[in-house]
Amino acid sequence: MKLGHNYHNLRYPVPSEQSAVFYQEHIERLRENHLNTKNTASIDRLRIETRVMKDTEGEPMAIRRAKVFARICREMPIEIWPDELIFGHTGVRPLCRDVIPDDCPVLLKGQRLTSLMVDTIEFELKDFDPADQKELIEEIAPYWKGNGDWERTHAGSNFQALPDYLKDLLFEDTCTFPLKQSLIYTPFFISGGHYGHNSISYPEVLKKGLLGIKKEVEAKFKTTMESDNGSRTFLKAVILALEASIDVGKRFADKAREIAKKIEDPVRKSELEKIATICDTVPAYPARTFHEALQSIFMTQVLLNWESPMILSQTTGRIDQYLLRYFEEDMQHGILTVDIAQELLDCYLIKLNHINRGNHLAVGGYKANGRDGTNMLSYMLIEAMKHVRLAHPFISVLLHARTPQKLLIKAAELSALGTGHPVFLNADTLTTMMLARGNIGGFPITLELARTATPVGCYEPVIMGLDSGYMYGGYFNLAAICELVLTNGYSRRYGKNIGLQTGDPRKFTSFKEFKEAYNAQLSFMIKNFSSATDIFERVLSNLLPTPFESSLIKDCISKGKSREDGGARFNFRTIIGAGSSDTGDSLTAISKLIFDEKKITMDELCRALEANFEGYENIRNILCAVPKFGNDDDIADEQVAWVSHVFAKEVSKQKNTRGGHAVPMGAPLQYYMFGGWVVGALPSGRKAWEPLSDAWSLCAGSDVNGPTAVFNSMGKVNNAELSAGVTLNLRLDPSIFRSDDGILRFVNFIRAFVDQGIFQVQFNIIDTKTLREAQKEPEKYRDLIVKVAGYSAYFTQLIKSLQDGVITRTEHKLL
Repeated sequence: MKLGHNYHNLRYPVPSEQSAVFYQEHIERLRENHLNTKNTASIDRLRIETRVMKDTEGEPMAIRRAKVFARICREMPIEIWPDELIFGHTGVRPLCRDVIPDDCPVLLKGQRLTSLMVDTIEFELKDFDPADQKELIEEIAPYWKGNGDWERTHAGSNFQALPDYLKDLLFEDTCTFPLKQSLIYTPFFISGGHYGHNSISYPEVLKKGLLGIKKEVEAKFKTTMESDNGSRTFLKAVILALEASIDVGKRFADKAREIAKKIEDPVRKSELEKIATICDTVPAYPARTFHEALQSIFMTQVLLNWESPMILSQTTGRIDQYLLRYFEEDMQHGILTVDIAQELLDCYLIKLNHINRGNHLAVGGYKANGRDGTNMLSYMLIEAMKHVRLAHPFISVLLHARTPQKLLIKAAELSALGTGHPVFLNADTLTTMMLARGNIGGFPITLELARTATPVGCYEPVIMGLDSGYMYGGYFNLAAICELVLTNGYSRRYGKNIGLQTGDPRKFTSFKEFKEAYNAQLSFMIKNFSSATDIFERVLSNLLPTPFESSLIKDCISKGKSREDGGARFNFRTIIGAGSSDTGDSLTAISKLIFDEKKITMDELCRALEANFEGYENIRNILCAVPKFGNDDDIADEQVAWVSHVFAKEVSKQKNTRGGHAVPMGAPLQYYMFGGWVVGALPSGRKAWEPLSDAWSLCAGSDVNGPTAVFNSMGKVNNAELSAGVTLNLRLDPSIFRSDDGILRFVNFIRAFVDQGIFQVQFNIIDTKTLREAQKEPEKYRDLIVKVAGYSAYFTQLIKSLQDGVITRTEHKLL
């Protein structure tokens, strides 16, 4: 491969008023094409994986996985869609789900493949081509089913590795497959696949190219002792993976030239030839231009998703920081204009919708030296999201006391569009979170590294190129623990004892005794949770090592270990709490009504809860009248702060199998809905089986003192000790942006969130009328985007219970 082209033959035309109009029309075409694209599913990748796994039986798993990845790089069908200036997608076509081995038992049982984000996009066996159905049933599935227990699949391996007592806690029925999980003990991805949530060393890819990284691995392999068989096997697998990845750009270049030959439109022909030249270079070689850099990081994301097809959030991170030099150099050489760079960023954001979900771009924040990181690209990325107005990627603004007012105004303009973008993150609290992680155990995190942390997924922070990614972990039902204290370990939903027997609550003589029982129950459940997760991590390491991704994480090569085996410098596991506000409000009611004012007895409370308040309406009225979190009431806020603290403390005690530890998080996605389905009536006045509070937000409808009071309450929670992040959702009346000073009032409101030490806040700025109309006529609101619980989604694609959950949030005004 030659690198003969220079700056001259990559020049773009000088923009004119006519070309600006063309650019706007171009982006609208790409956007409409995306919105009109139907979601599909394909067995193409699974076909390749199954064939290679059959052929490599008996070889080390790292080598087998490298060979699967290599074959996918060389054989995966590829397409280039009209108008694209950035090439690639994770499936055989955009918005195509790659079926994985763990999907086979679901499909064969006649069930539907569903989304983790719980939207209405589902697939079943009949949705596939008849020939593919036959191949899946007769050739592919039998291999993964093995001796009959699906032991070759990830889920099957996880299940077989568990001791019986954990199976009883984790599953509703241990005799059927696929497994139906408990919604109280709910680990991530037990059903197969990587959770992901990582950001590899994209600056290294841009600087060295994949070929340069491969040469470094080869040098390490030569100096590794023959006796170190594990390291040599891993490094050999990395070399196999990198060899295959280097040629992927060339595959797209050839495809572009093939299409260009058949096109008469000279503009599109020129675009295809230009991008073919770019793909000849990246990601194999170092990027030299802004366009090459964008194509390189996107193609690397595609490769990561080819290796781990169900992965969530492989994020390119704070691209305004590391792409700035390419932008500035191109501007200086005259091969780029602001308008053309903006068009490329718009195209890039649209393309991020064509790889797996959870991509998160952050702008602003700190540089490593503590100075403000806002630059020209920060503004342009926010402008790009204003242009594309799609659910993905998630975009956040990292704020601190010296964030320029201009950036905040730009962010407020994006908020005013009502798309749920951007998320606002507190850069000071983020830095403190990362420093706190280094103090718990493992490799220390320096101040310089902490300042460069990038959010992934909803906002979970990682250190780019040094993190293993958040492997496993899962949802933890804090409200269920409250119920288990009141029932002495018995689950009303499952009809069995699943918790610790902490004693008959009727015999508790003080509120302190109740809280001690809660803490004991919490500790018991987290230990069980962590025991299961340790097993899942070992299975993951044995079954699904990722040689390609590991090659792009520093320390994996020097240690000769995959990221799954502890090769990364930083190794974390998330445990995500849900129901903190339900629990805090319940504790407030118990403290005030039973132990302080003695208005009701514990026996009366337990009887009312058991009956789901039927016949006890008077007691429920008393419970509902107790002060609630979110109204700047110190008594109520103190209890939520306590729940957060004991949760964070217990989680942080847990180690993982990779030399790291667990980190607490408050972003339960849609689990706040499902978690409520298994929790009976609570002392907060909440009835049985209703949704829990959304993330760490207040219980729906309980915030009666306005959004400033919500900030004051959330500020009393130690946000920093929830060191994987914590979600605060607010809904605002869109009319605030209709007055001349609305933007400025919103900006001042956001600055108050930073002053309070709150980590995150995100907004739905949509009125109830619009949401109700979208439920009735979804075809008219196909691009209506909402923030669900940390993530963005198209409102009309959500299941109705989640739609209703968004609608029930209080619609605040800024006075």
